Amino acid sequence: MHFLTRIINLQVGPDVTFTILLAWLTAFDGKIIKLKDAAAGYGNTGLLTVIFLYMVAEGVTQTGGLELIMNYVLGRSRSVHWALVRSMFPVMFLSAFLNNTPCVTFMIPILLSWSRRCGVPPKKLLIPLSYAAVLGGTCTSIGTSTNLVIDKRYAKKDAAEARFGMFDIAAYGVPYALWGALRCGSLFYSPPNPRIHLLVHTQTHASPRQVKKSSEVVGKTVSAAGLRGIPGLYVLSVDRADGSSVEANDYLYKIQPDDIIWIAAEVAAVGFLSKFPGLELVQQEQVDKTGTSILYRHLVQAAVSHKGPLVGNTVRDMRFRSAYNAAVVAVHRYGVRVPLKVQDIVLQGGDVLLLSCSTRWTEEHKHDKAFVLLQAVPDSSPPKRRSMIIGVLLLLGMVLTQIVGGLMDRELIHLWPVAVLTAALMLITGCMNADQARKSIMWDVYLTIAAAFGVSAALESTGVAGKVANAIIGIGNRVGGTGPALIAIYIATAVMSELLTNNAAGAIMYPIAAIAGEKLMISPRDVSIAIMLGASAGFVNPFSYQCNLMVYAAGNYSVREFAIIGAPFQ
Repeated sequence: MHFLTRIINLQVGPDVTFTILLAWLTAFDGKIIKLKDAAAGYGNTGLLTVIFLYMVAEGVTQTGGLELIMNYVLGRSRSVHWALVRSMFPVMFLSAFLNNTPCVTFMIPILLSWSRRCGVPPKKLLIPLSYAAVLGGTCTSIGTSTNLVIDKRYAKKDAAEARFGMFDIAAYGVPYALWGALRCGSLFYSPPNPRIHLLVHTQTHASPRQVKKSSEVVGKTVSAAGLRGIPGLYVLSVDRADGSSVEANDYLYKIQPDDIIWIAAEVAAVGFLSKFPGLELVQQEQVDKTGTSILYRHLVQAAVSHKGPLVGNTVRDMRFRSAYNAAVVAVHRYGVRVPLKVQDIVLQGGDVLLLSCSTRWTEEHKHDKAFVLLQAVPDSSPPKRRSMIIGVLLLLGMVLTQIVGGLMDRELIHLWPVAVLTAALMLITGCMNADQARKSIMWDVYLTIAAAFGVSAALESTGVAGKVANAIIGIGNRVGGTGPALIAIYIATAVMSELLTNNAAGAIMYPIAAIAGEKLMISPRDVSIAIMLGASAGFVNPFSYQCNLMVYAAGNYSVREFAIIGAPFQ
């Protein structure tokens, strides 16, 4: 009982929970589920596709393309309500013609980035994202794979009737989707709270950023440029090209080309700062001279040893870049930046150097007597902007293959090979490096979904699911009439969708519902539509739908939160 309580409160992760449950189900000599069937989910093509979609999303992120897409989709607004509108409706539209998974995969990092920038809890955005993808899939006959499965079963059972056209279920699906979107807007909207701060105060990294001449922040105040009011990111001062300095509390000063903006960023905000368009690291010329490819470049904090060779010397005297193959970007002394040109600072023991160097630099210098502590700054890799167009075009190409295939009413190219090829091309063209690709994969989501497939198969093979469905439809039959029967079919399918995958729910329910429909003289077409809608009604259980699982992990929800929020949508 204690273990169950910990699961509900999210003290035990869903990946661990489902893996243990699946292992237990296989421990009965194959009486509940055979080992082969239990392990089938780990090699599921759809699930493996998700892994490569994570890599594709990371490739776009590393080029700075994510910020571009985010500004286009969400704009500069900081309103939760507006963010819900601008994120849900495009996803609903795309998921009507595309597989839901890529829609959710690419929107998760966009919404997480926006939430960090605006100080909005991600939980207000991610469940609506999943629901938008699910609801959008109910608007067309190709919106979900379940719709296609039911369409084929319907055509096979009643050959005299024409198969569903693309928009034949739109009359039911579109109102259903719009109601869901409005419900999300009212459920998740709350007035902005200026005192909300998502990030726990932690160590900050003061970083000087130089304004490019072509930057769009030129001529704007710090606030108008979007650099003020971001949780975990604080503007300290602005050093002008003429040597003067402007304090951070000067709200009227307009940023000029070549200004150096000193910004303190907490760990969680470093990634946002490193990819902010129009700003580049000071000493960029020195950084480029290190010869380190932009693919393998990041920031490191290095504390100067009191007994090391650096003490008493300037950065220039030590020929630091040549000696250590790293560029000194800034120097901090007792937690405060030293207000001199980096090259002229006489180093002291305990000084902290902010270095731009290779991702292997820390490992190579961990025993160097010049330093006592080396620490990489998380998510500080510079954006590969030269590859941005390539990354965005690769993403659009992948999406277009799926849209064209959907409009042709057949799968032009399966998403699996397209995702693999797109991820490979992003590696080849320098959108990201191999280490970034590996770290982009959310393994907890993979393990949870893979194990959930096995648990679902066990429920199906033992007949539990079928008995539950028969019981619910039996109640509808006893009430009598077309309306109650269709409602019972919808509810039974929705319950199956919560227990199994949506495809399995549709496959189990169709023969049961078809027999019930024949007895009550209900059109097989109406029965099919009720099953299509019911199979997509997996809102209560985060494990019922792949999209739910993805946002469940990314938003750090609990099972209880999902149940409370999803119940009204059933």
